[in-house]
Amino acid sequence: MKIAVNARTLVADRMEGVARYAWETTKQMILDHPEDTFYLLFDRPYDDVFLIADNIIPLVIRPATRHPILWKIWFDHSIVRAMRKYNIDVFYSPDGFCPVINARKRAPTCIVTHDLAYLHYPDSMINYQLPFYRRRVPQFHKTAEHIITVSESTRKDVIKQFGVEPQKVSVAYNALPPIIHEREYLAIEKPYFLYIGSIHPRKNIVRLLKAFDMFKKQHSDRTEQLRIAGRKAFNNDELETTLRNLKYYNDVIFEGQVSEPKKWSLIRQARSFVYVSLFEGFGIPLLEAFSQNIPVVTSDRGALAETAGKSAYLVDPENVEAIAKGLFGIVADEKLRQELVAKGAKRVVDFSWKISADHIYEVLTKINKSN
Repeated sequence: MKIAVNARTLVADRMEGVARYAWETTKQMILDHPEDTFYLLFDRPYDDVFLIADNIIPLVIRPATRHPILWKIWFDHSIVRAMRKYNIDVFYSPDGFCPVINARKRAPTCIVTHDLAYLHYPDSMINYQLPFYRRRVPQFHKTAEHIITVSESTRKDVIKQFGVEPQKVSVAYNALPPIIHEREYLAIEKPYFLYIGSIHPRKNIVRLLKAFDMFKKQHSDRTEQLRIAGRKAFNNDELETTLRNLKYYNDVIFEGQVSEPKKWSLIRQARSFVYVSLFEGFGIPLLEAFSQNIPVVTSDRGALAETAGKSAYLVDPENVEAIAKGLFGIVADEKLRQELVAKGAKRVVDFSWKISADHIYEVLTKINKSN
């Protein structure tokens, strides 16, 4: 097969989330199927680090997709022209976007939907992008021959929101990203709870801050700090106000955007990992914590509960008191900590890039034969 891959998210120094999924699944298929040719469609100059095998043909397709108008041009026109020019058999789009016009000219398409946050939490979107998502995402799901989701929770959401036939949607989970074994020295004297991720309202940092302050007020003998690593995205006015009003303000440390070595060092030394987001498509940070034998407090709903299974302390993310109780439980009960660590170590191996890539390849083969 000639397989075209939407590689516009593949930027060597920014391999998180969607980009990580795109690369790990594509890389696995490339290595497993040397008989096929993979056309990696970039929208800007690419890094040679992605050229891992002889069955790759990298192409830079213009224009660079830095605005919704350019997204539309890139998918509906530039990508379709490339499909025709190179006689592409099937198109794999791991960021969920695809051509919605020129249907007769494009190759059969499989998209990956990571979540529908734009529907449930529109405040988590950049304002000028939201109209594009509202108009085009339903079209993507109608147009694609098959839809992959990264959790059963997201699969059910796609079927419900867009009326998609259930057999058109299947699941290929995320898995553990590469572990960085390089260690960075951290001059940290006190134990700490750790959150890693972007910082905006959907991530529920405001309630986490309030819960941490409640935990400290209720248990003044505890020395734990709260460390938050990640970039501040947008709509964080409430967070700043909340932070100023905390009694234990000095025990909250914002690390900012951290390097991969520092991220893994922060995880390894944490007393507990806390990830009480209101809405996620999967929750890779849970696997990262599980892999380093760090107990986890996370949300009791949706994809986070699905990913965690019985391997984390589950709390209602909308209940500050419940989160505070979780923080205390995860550090005060040593037996519980050890049970969750053991369960987490087993849970992380339930997810495999190989298994997910095999399923995606099976889908690509099927839609190619049926068109």
